[in-house]
Amino acid sequence: MIQRLFDRIDALLNTSPSDDDDNDAIEKAVRLCSACLLVEVVRADHTVDEAELATVLERVRAQFDLTPEEAAELRSLAQDRVETSVSLYEFTRTLHEQMTREQKATLIGAMWDVAYADGHLDMHEDALILKVADLLYVPRSEVMRLKAIAASS
Repeated sequence: MIQRLFDRIDALLNTSPSDDDDNDAIEKAVRLCSACLLVEVVRADHTVDEAELATVLERVRAQFDLTPEEAAELRSLAQDRVETSVSLYEFTRTLHEQMTREQKATLIGAMWDVAYADGHLDMHEDALILKVADLLYVPRSEVMRLKAIAASS
């Protein structure tokens, strides 16, 4: 009887999750980390602006092909997560490991869109986006190009 218990525990410990489960978990982590960085931009100037929050919803919906309800839930989760985060690294590490160069650029562009959504780029928003871009190894020339596009929109 004890041997069967040990065999059962061993089987549970040695069961590996399927690739689909791994891919789903990675995709959820990428979505949450991306949304967290967008929310960080909203909070960077110490003013939570409704236009910026709406832009977060638009960008996560577009980037991850989400329904409005899924995007709202993701934004809410991100807002909660950002409240307890201690650094940007916990978000950027996952994104750097999992995103392509193009996906990283898309995220930086979305961050600029959020920053400009209220009609004003705060110096704290600017500094935050530049720091995130550096942590994601997005070339500065690409960051400035994306900034110019967002500023002219």
